[in-house]
Amino acid sequence: MDGMDGATFGRYVVSGKVGEGSLGVVYRARHQELERDAAVKVLRPAVRSNPAAVAGMVAEAATLARLDHPNIVALYDFVQEPQRTWLAEQWIEGAPLDAILDQHGRLTPEQALGVAAGALAGLAHAHDSGVVHRDVSASNVLAEMAGTSMLVDFGLASPVEGESGSGSSGVVGTPAYLSPEAASGRPVGKPGDVYSAAALTYHLLAGSPVFDGSAWEMVAAHRDRPAPVLRDHGPRLAGLLERSLAKDPAVRPPDAGAFLAELEEAAAERYGAGWRARASIAGLVASTVSLGAGVVAGAAGGAAPTVVAEGLPQTVTAVTQAAVTTGRRVGTKTLIAAGATAAVVVAGVVAGLTLTGNEDDDSTGAGGAPTSSEPTASEEEQREEARAEKEEQLETSAPSGEYASVWTTINVQRDGTRQDPVRFRGSWTFQAPDCTASGCRGTVRSDNDSSLEARWNGRTLVVSASSNVERSAKAGCIDPETGEVSPVPEAAARWTRTSRYTPAVITAGPDGGMPRRFTLKFTSTFTWEVFGTCEKGPRDIVRQESTGVFTRSS
Repeated sequence: MDGMDGATFGRYVVSGKVGEGSLGVVYRARHQELERDAAVKVLRPAVRSNPAAVAGMVAEAATLARLDHPNIVALYDFVQEPQRTWLAEQWIEGAPLDAILDQHGRLTPEQALGVAAGALAGLAHAHDSGVVHRDVSASNVLAEMAGTSMLVDFGLASPVEGESGSGSSGVVGTPAYLSPEAASGRPVGKPGDVYSAAALTYHLLAGSPVFDGSAWEMVAAHRDRPAPVLRDHGPRLAGLLERSLAKDPAVRPPDAGAFLAELEEAAAERYGAGWRARASIAGLVASTVSLGAGVVAGAAGGAAPTVVAEGLPQTVTAVTQAAVTTGRRVGTKTLIAAGATAAVVVAGVVAGLTLTGNEDDDSTGAGGAPTSSEPTASEEEQREEARAEKEEQLETSAPSGEYASVWTTINVQRDGTRQDPVRFRGSWTFQAPDCTASGCRGTVRSDNDSSLEARWNGRTLVVSASSNVERSAKAGCIDPETGEVSPVPEAAARWTRTSRYTPAVITAGPDGGMPRRFTLKFTSTFTWEVFGTCEKGPRDIVRQESTGVFTRSS
């Protein structure tokens, strides 16, 4: 908690913080008259003295103000006050595409094409409006609960310039989907967005990115290596992606609208005219994030280590926090401005525990009662009574007390070997929450003294933690033959660990609240950096899978 609950930004009242980064903080807020939720992005006070940071938010707001499309997150407001600079954007309940892929793996061909087509429809509108996105990626496509794909995060977008349709230069974007122009520090125009969209489409259809490897290896590959041919989806789709992933921008479709038109024709040829009827991912979205656990466009944020690229680089060095084996961002975005520093923004960890049971909906008003323009005194009394009753129900059913936990952890080596499981015991204690008619907020204290935030609305529990990214000090290297660890003075390695919870869907207990027992999964990925005589070895731990079974003990 940061003490902002109930604070106001214009007519928006804050209900909670949902993300933060080095430049700003994102809150969920509700417009008092319109009764509409929004994501309020606020620059940090220390950042407001940086003209470039303020100009970036102004540019993002100006870009979104030019766009009006159902597949693009909408801008509601932008305000520069004496002490604050903030904007309000559309609040989207749903899940980012990279989280859906993490949870469910490969989509069906029809689902993959449907997701791509939705994002491309938004991108085509942006291109028609003279805007280049410059970071089309799995983490910047958000699927709302009905399955509609939304293109989000226009923080890197720029207006096209001249007849060539070129945008700003500099190495910017997500390594797994970076266009050759961006990888070389050249201006990125509409064909660059087409390349990134094609790389995303290839990933969805093939089940893996165009190129694997570390961040700098993917950047170099997009710049220098020909893309592999898509297999098993027919010659027309393969040919379209081959042209769209060409190194020469002139070979690609000129803009997203042209690419989308060809993609839809190829999809119909391969999978029949009714392919869209089989394209919904609504079920995948619902199982990826718990019902009621909102995900807002651009809400990712966290610690921001610095990344440096000198000049217009031929290779990009010192880029960390990229997915080694999947090419997905794992909650990160790399921004490498030519000749300057930039940031890697790490998404916060959110665990959503969905409970079935109470199906009441508070959308009718603050206390669940219908509103009118001139309520009578009796109506006000009824509303206040309903509000108090709702608050009491929430306080009674909110999770509280101690849960004992049994964790089972399996380490996965680089060669795919899964080590024997290790088990250990722990506990979580739910502190007494603060409740209003709209929900309860409290904290969870784990036995290792870490603190998590818990939200409860009567049927859904959302547990969230700050970004969990750890870096080791120099450690001894593992001998690939014997498995022995070398002394640090002789050889040293360093790893970066990124962790996330996996949402769990559970059934309510007999009292309508948290059940006596529930299960939570926790996954960590390790990105290795090597020093001295160290080399990456098959015994390096690259993933850690943990499952915790929680049982109420008090």
